[in-house]
Amino acid sequence: MAKYEYKTNGYPIKLVPTGEGTYSLSVVSEGADQMNEVKTKTSNFYLTQEPELLAIPTYEGSGQATHPSVYRDRVHWNGYYFWMAYTPYPNTTHENPCIVASNDGINWVVPSGLTNPLDPTPPTGYNSDTELVKVGNNLRVYWRWHTATSENNVLYFSESSDGVNWSEKQSCTFEIHHDPISPAIVKLDKWYMYTGSTLRRFESEDGIHWTNPMNCVTNIDKVGRIWHQQVWADKNKLRMVASISSLGDGPSVNTELFYGTSEDGINWKIDDIALWRRKSGGNFDERVYRSCVVPFAENNGEMFIFMSGLTSNESERIGYAKVRFND
Repeated sequence: MAKYEYKTNGYPIKLVPTGEGTYSLSVVSEGADQMNEVKTKTSNFYLTQEPELLAIPTYEGSGQATHPSVYRDRVHWNGYYFWMAYTPYPNTTHENPCIVASNDGINWVVPSGLTNPLDPTPPTGYNSDTELVKVGNNLRVYWRWHTATSENNVLYFSESSDGVNWSEKQSCTFEIHHDPISPAIVKLDKWYMYTGSTLRRFESEDGIHWTNPMNCVTNIDKVGRIWHQQVWADKNKLRMVASISSLGDGPSVNTELFYGTSEDGINWKIDDIALWRRKSGGNFDERVYRSCVVPFAENNGEMFIFMSGLTSNESERIGYAKVRFND
């Protein structure tokens, strides 16, 4: 990817796996006949299996879906362990917030009594960018309405106590206008929301009224753009998976998935090695889009990651894999 050019003078890079989560990072110099090793990097977070595509039921019948946000409950909330918010994506006309549920994270259904989408196609612009969080005993889903002009974009939310009946949508407020691209929300001492494509953090006491915007700092700011991200808290730090594009590309073009951490929520260290790269002949070979980790480890230490992206046949799909920390 172009983001590495400042380290390699523009020469191609090759990542050679040497073990679980460890790669030899090599570069081909101009005129060279073989790969010359530069250094070895270790990924702090890695997939333990190839991503597998999921059959997500979509209300318009295409089966194309994107931007998953998954909540997992330990006690079988209203009949299911897993709940997902997502948007179908055969085109922006059908990109409206939807809910599905599962008991194994692999087989997904529309819960009985629920009619998708939660919000129909708006009169102008389109819906996008779902985020699902637990609020007390309720689930709350956020989504972004991209209006005809970005200056008027709106962040909506709706709540449910059973996953089937959802409240009328309400809009969030911001003390200064901001386009809430791909909201990633985590609740600690207060609510925090991260938005792209310049990574920015907001604060809130209720998850509705957002204040104190602060631009984040990452180690890839000069070469890459964090486009769509998910953030969660674990072991006294914040963790992130994010689709990142090179600054020379459009924000959603050729994106690949990276992992990063932060001690203070503002300064982020992104791994040098992608968590998942676009892979010729594999799933998500055109781009890896918004993905989310379910921070609920199995007995063997693995966790679910739900990934979205564009396949070689120009189909937007959601898949899953397992991930593990290297530390």
